[in-house]
Amino acid sequence: MADELDDGKISPHAGAGGGDAISAEQLRDMLNEHIPPGTETLIVFSQCFGGNMAKSSHFEERDDTCVLSGSKPGQQSGYGGYHDDAAGALKPKKDLSAKDVHDAGTKGRRQEEDPGSLEAEIWNEDPQVAGKTSPEDFDLQPTGNDGPIHSRHVIVYAGNPTEKTCKAKVENGATVPDDTGHDMSFSDRADRDRIRTNFRNDPNATVEAVGGPPNVDDPSKGQDGWERPGTKGGLEAALKAAGDAIRDAIARDHREQLILFFSDHGEGTRSDEFEEPKKVEKNSRTSLSTPFTPFGAGSSYACAIAMHPEAAPGFELSMDVSRMPFYPDKDPPFGNDELALEAGALRLTNFEWIYHRWNPHGPAGSDPRDKIVLFFPVESERFLSEGVGEPYEVALVNNTSLDLYVTAVGQTTGSVGKLGRRQSDLPLEK
Repeated sequence: MADELDDGKISPHAGAGGGDAISAEQLRDMLNEHIPPGTETLIVFSQCFGGNMAKSSHFEERDDTCVLSGSKPGQQSGYGGYHDDAAGALKPKKDLSAKDVHDAGTKGRRQEEDPGSLEAEIWNEDPQVAGKTSPEDFDLQPTGNDGPIHSRHVIVYAGNPTEKTCKAKVENGATVPDDTGHDMSFSDRADRDRIRTNFRNDPNATVEAVGGPPNVDDPSKGQDGWERPGTKGGLEAALKAAGDAIRDAIARDHREQLILFFSDHGEGTRSDEFEEPKKVEKNSRTSLSTPFTPFGAGSSYACAIAMHPEAAPGFELSMDVSRMPFYPDKDPPFGNDELALEAGALRLTNFEWIYHRWNPHGPAGSDPRDKIVLFFPVESERFLSEGVGEPYEVALVNNTSLDLYVTAVGQTTGSVGKLGRRQSDLPLEK
């Protein structure tokens, strides 16, 4: 039996798609690993398919956490929409809370005139709230040694920082995308700089920006105003630094806060996760999902791929590391000619091997969160013509000398950036 999931991912720098992106589960695990329990946490997902992340089971019921999203599941984000107004309102001020941040972003969101249309499903931003802490209860008053909030640690993340010009209007202090407005420039860097300026005079606040390519001389650092590179390692290092600072302050018996602001690219995914790993014996063909429900032919996911030909969509297959009789942190013990993923009319033999290893010091496969992901890329036009629509069978042909154990199979849009100007030539279902 499989659990059908629509989920999202955060795209790292130069992330083409699939297994190298940061899933909701991985982000939750990083928070649990590095941030002390009881830390008041605010997460703002303003990247594409941020609603998928916010409404995942990993965040919707997370203790001591308020989650805001600029979109509902299945929606992209738009430049000039929720993100910039939310970033502007994210500041330390008496009587200010995360509700004010969400309200500001909601006021500036991208909207269509006909909310019931399919076009609105593609272009709208429908902001969402999740987590066990309500926005009203996440206090943004300034920090201080004698106040209720001792310290605050803000991390701004944009894997592939981008700048776009789109038409927008200024309405009641908010910038609202509008085809009848004026050309305005919006960027992830501008959001970063605005948040950094907002907290500059907050006594015990830190702001760290994680984004873009690594520094040529020191890959652990970023460049162009980003302290760390926009990779999983960069984000995890920033979370560890924040967690260490919070842990050192706990003895003061004050409240400590973590704020994560995600912008830029994201991914939409659709997957089947299996209660027990499916054994795919060597020299066999094994059905994994019968049937698998792919993205709809005219869905927002399909339209995102059509609008972003560089997105590199495809299928991903996760395997249980603990049952693998080899070292998963080495090159794969089999080649592209020994495995084939059959998804309906598609037969895919080219894959990328990604090993997600949680403990770099322990034996390979020693952590139950370790997993191997095989990402099978598909050219966008072919993906849209053969990989979306009605349900079909997904099977794995294993011509290796090893038995493999599959824990999940799914498909992804690949890395998708925020919407700029509106397009009319989309594969919308009529």
